[in-house]
Amino acid sequence: MGRKPKIRDNYYVCVNGQTVEVTKEIYQAYYGGSRKERYEEEKDKANGLLYFGQLEASGALDCNELIEDPNANLMANLFAKELMELLRANFSANDMEIIECHFIDGESLNSLAKERGVHPSTLYERRDSLIKKLRNFLKNNWL
Repeated sequence: MGRKPKIRDNYYVCVNGQTVEVTKEIYQAYYGGSRKERYEEEKDKANGLLYFGQLEASGALDCNELIEDPNANLMANLFAKELMELLRANFSANDMEIIECHFIDGESLNSLAKERGVHPSTLYERRDSLIKKLRNFLKNNWL
């Protein structure tokens, strides 16, 4: 059988440096929060979790590394522009409209279907075939 809990008559908490007698409910509320917090910290430590502040304080993380490289966006934009030019040269205008509206602008296929006056399943099938075409195009031209 399990251990029996201790039955206590008096409960005390420290308030402003003085020990004050309180009820059991107040005692549990007072120490329950701090114990829960300590338990979570122990669990995180056992699982190897590090907080951002700990990384910075230990010197393992340099905040200057977090500042974004200004050339990174430029390179990404040039890459995207070059890719779009290649796609326009190799795909039909209809395909490019679906690629731009759905994949780039994030418009749903249902709203595209309403605009075009076609059934959504038509565009879903078209999207699936476009993904296959794109995959083959990228495999043959870039990979």
